[in-house]
Amino acid sequence: MARLNGLAWLEEEVAFDFLRTGEENINIVQSLATMIPQYVETTTGYPAALTAGQEPAELVKPLCLFLMQLWYNPDGTDARQLTRVIQSLEKAVRAYVVAERRQEPGE
Repeated sequence: MARLNGLAWLEEEVAFDFLRTGEENINIVQSLATMIPQYVETTTGYPAALTAGQEPAELVKPLCLFLMQLWYNPDGTDARQLTRVIQSLEKAVRAYVVAERRQEPGE
């Protein structure tokens, strides 16, 4: 099983299953996976290196998967609901980042 470039913790087969697509779309899936860490960092402040790394925070994983699903099929029937879920997860990750930054000086 190969890992996706950009999201080292996500295996290709899992992404294909999640997106309900096959290996013929590997270039699209790889491109999406490569863009997600920078997007997550820009919108939430969660470091792109950690998003792409082996084990990001548990909130970041579903955010990445739902982003990939929305970007893969932006005109899908559930795009509106996915957008709401993504926005909620982005808020939660931002709150996580703020909480982590507050703990750093007191260590």
